[in-house]
Amino acid sequence: MLAMTYRENDRPSPLLIVGFGDHVFGMSLTTGERVWQRDLHGRSMRIETDGEHVYVIGNVLECLEYATGKVLWRQPDISGVFANGRTLLLHGDHVVIGDAGQVACIDARTGTILWHDEYTGLGVGPVALAVPGKAVQADLS
Repeated sequence: MLAMTYRENDRPSPLLIVGFGDHVFGMSLTTGERVWQRDLHGRSMRIETDGEHVYVIGNVLECLEYATGKVLWRQPDISGVFANGRTLLLHGDHVVIGDAGQVACIDARTGTILWHDEYTGLGVGPVALAVPGKAVQADLS
């Protein structure tokens, strides 16, 4: 005779990451419960997540722990240069940000700026970014 065992799924509900004003929230997608809240230094403009980390650009670029909202690293050197952070692209171990005709690539694990290009003399408009299978564009509103 076969015995049946019952196992509860102990995995937490996936989080919905919500950002507006100068706040970012991790909320249970199934219940709407607020799991964590993070107050930013300036308006949250863009958010990306890989399910382990949340990358938020406001006045600075921050990497938060997905499950808790704990700050893992902060990249303040982009403030002023990318103050509006209109375009944010996460691809593997790279976070790419673009704004006002500039693009920078940051190591997603450490927050180190890998490169920065100002595209001098080519304009200062919104920036679109793409890698195979993913493209992001700045909101023009």
